[in-house]
Amino acid sequence: KDPVVDHMMKNNVNPVDIPRPWLQGRCEQDVLTTENLFKDQRSHLRRTNRLGLQYTRCLFTPVLADMEMQGMRLDADMVREAHAAETAAKERMEVELQQLADINWNSGDQLGEYLYVTLGFAELRDKKGEPLRTAGGKPKTDKETLSALKAKTPEQKEFLDLYKAYNTTCNRLSKYLDFYLTVVEHHDGVFYAEFNQTVTKTHRLSSSGMRIELTGMVDNKGKQRYGGTQFQNQPNEYKKFFCAKRPGYLFTEEDGSGLEFRVAGLVGDDQQIKDDINNPEFDPHRRSASIINNIGEDEVQKEQRRKAKAHTFKPLFGGQSGTAGEKRYYESFNERYSDLVSTQEQWLAEALADKRLVLPWGMQFYFPYIKMDKGGYINERTKVFNAPIQSFATAEIIPIEAVYLWHMIRATGSQEFMVMVNTVHDSVLTEVAPPYLEKYKELVLSSWRMVYFYVEQVYGMCLEGLPLGTEISHGTHWGSGEDQAFNVYKDRIEAA
Repeated sequence: KDPVVDHMMKNNVNPVDIPRPWLQGRCEQDVLTTENLFKDQRSHLRRTNRLGLQYTRCLFTPVLADMEMQGMRLDADMVREAHAAETAAKERMEVELQQLADINWNSGDQLGEYLYVTLGFAELRDKKGEPLRTAGGKPKTDKETLSALKAKTPEQKEFLDLYKAYNTTCNRLSKYLDFYLTVVEHHDGVFYAEFNQTVTKTHRLSSSGMRIELTGMVDNKGKQRYGGTQFQNQPNEYKKFFCAKRPGYLFTEEDGSGLEFRVAGLVGDDQQIKDDINNPEFDPHRRSASIINNIGEDEVQKEQRRKAKAHTFKPLFGGQSGTAGEKRYYESFNERYSDLVSTQEQWLAEALADKRLVLPWGMQFYFPYIKMDKGGYINERTKVFNAPIQSFATAEIIPIEAVYLWHMIRATGSQEFMVMVNTVHDSVLTEVAPPYLEKYKELVLSSWRMVYFYVEQVYGMCLEGLPLGTEISHGTHWGSGEDQAFNVYKDRIEAA
């Protein structure tokens, strides 16, 4: 770069005082250099089979930018009610804690004496049997330590139950409800966030909440508190607080039904997964419940099926540990879907050998710290098993579907009546005017069908053999209303 202009700019010379030919030359050079760099990068991506990834990210960018401008609305009455209830619970538990012991609960020394002397808790110890202490050699009293303590007396159990409940309430207030309350009281109930692409390891979308001053709220040191929350990580219990910003509109959610399991069947080329998904009688959660509880599928109760959901797809991502019944199910899963497991083991071998995993659609994952110990344990096994499946499902398929939906809405002139406001991992949230609801559902299903053509043309991959699935719900708030489920094939759509 021109050293004279560079020196002027670094010394804060006003551009109007720099001779125009010098400044224009600098600007033209920057533009040309940037263009040439882009072309070099594009060529490199083409050579390494990653151009399709860049193309998808670029197509998704205007969709995300449009969503960022919409924001998300909170139901003021529901937020106020929840905040008041949690605040009352916090105050009640503070009184109960003070009745247990008249100490300063923010003092590590006083809390430590109460825990380990008064109540007689055993300190946590390391592998050598030495007590885990602070850098200053004092007993640990942080939240992680308290959550790991084991109660052996009624007094210890009473304290742990109360203290854990108190911390849960405090976290709800500090992480979410205090922020929500400020939003509804001072920002007309609407807040915003920024989406981030290519930041997470799997390229799954993340977001950064825009921080705001929490009106009238200070921390323990009297300093002003600020808060913000991401669009991607709203607790399930608080999703019901979100409603349409536009009066009278419905709040809809459409997501990829069992998307990661379906993707596993595709990338693992597992015929059994394809057969199971194409079988309308197959219920993966009922099957897992029957094996875990060692009973027939026709004997599974509703509560047993609900509890089994947490384990149904755990082995899909390399999960191995659990109770005897859970381990029995994991073994059965691996036997049933042996083609998938074989593919995942190949991924593991490649990652161990090369510290890198290259996938057919161009995505590359790096595992610089992966290693196998003498007993055969591989420290990053679950990451290797999980990354390709999660990435293709939520960083490729969902963005592709969302891009098609966004453009279809505009192609039909419906952008004022169907407004996409958020996308969370495997779902898309849209505010829809009631008269346009059925048209919206048609566009959603059409956009899912287009995924087949896009993946084939851009990634050179065929998704034949099993359907993609989607569930569409609508109501006054997020998560309200019944779901309509569909299996979407390349050439047809069927109700699930």
